[in-house]
Amino acid sequence: MNRWLLGLLLLAAACQPAPSGGPPRPATSTPTPLPPPAWGVLREAGGFAVTDGRNRLPLPVIRTAPPDVASWRLAHVADTDGDGRPEAIIQGYTGGAHCCFVYLVFESRPDGIRQVDGFDLGNAGISQAADLDGDGRAELVAGDDRLAYFDDLPFAASPILPLILCRQDSGRFKDCTPNFPDRLEAEMGRAESALKDAVDGAASGRLDPETAGFVQRSQALKLLALAIRLGRPDGGRDRIRRLCPACLTWLDQHSAELSQRLGVPTPRPWP
Repeated sequence: MNRWLLGLLLLAAACQPAPSGGPPRPATSTPTPLPPPAWGVLREAGGFAVTDGRNRLPLPVIRTAPPDVASWRLAHVADTDGDGRPEAIIQGYTGGAHCCFVYLVFESRPDGIRQVDGFDLGNAGISQAADLDGDGRAELVAGDDRLAYFDDLPFAASPILPLILCRQDSGRFKDCTPNFPDRLEAEMGRAESALKDAVDGAASGRLDPETAGFVQRSQALKLLALAIRLGRPDGGRDRIRRLCPACLTWLDQHSAELSQRLGVPTPRPWP
C-alpha cells in the first residue's frame, strides 16, 4: 500500500507546472572548457609530431634535412586570431648552407589539432610573434630574403628586408609590412647610416675597395627597396644620390630586376 501511495505522490509531482508557468525545461549542462594548449614538438621513431598536450599530429618528413639535426622545432606560441587560445608556429629546417626555413601553424580545437597555414621563408626566419598594433592578434615578425644574391652580391652582403605577416580571416598569413611604416622608416635610417659608413670607410682606407663596394651596393639596394615598399621611391633615390651616386647608377641599371624581385609573393606556400 505504501508503495502505491509513494507512486501516486511522485506522479502528482511530475505533473505540476513549471515555476514560470511554462512547460518543464530540459536540464542543460555547461560544456567543459578546453584547457590551454601545451604546445610542443615530439621526436618519434621515424619523424616528428606536434602536440597540444591532449592530442598529437605527425609532421611532414623533411628528407633533405641532415640526419643529425632536428628538422622541426617549436618556434613561437601566440594568439594570431584573437580567440584567446594561442597557436603553435613550428619551424622546419630543410638543410643546406644557411638555408632554408619553412613554417607550419597549428591551432588546438575540441576535435584535435588542425593546421591553418604553411609557408616557406627561404633563408630568413621568424624572430618574434607579438601584437604590434594592439588589435588582440599577434603578428609574425620575420625576415624577407627576396633580394638575396641580387646581381653580383654574395649572400653575406645580401640585404634582408623586414617582413611582417598578419593572419587573415581565412587562416592564411599575408605580407602586411606596409601597414607598419614606422618600422620600415627605422630600417631605412639604419640602411642609410650603414651606407654612409661604407662610403666613409672606403674614403679613409678603413675598408678595402671590394668590401666597401659590396656594402655600399647592399645598403643602397635595401634603402631603395624599403622606400618602394613605403610608396616613396623618389625620396629613397635622393638619399642614395647624396651619399653614393655610383650606387644609384648601379640600381638604375638593375631596376627591372628589382621590380621583379619585389613583385614575388611572400611568403611562399609550403609544401
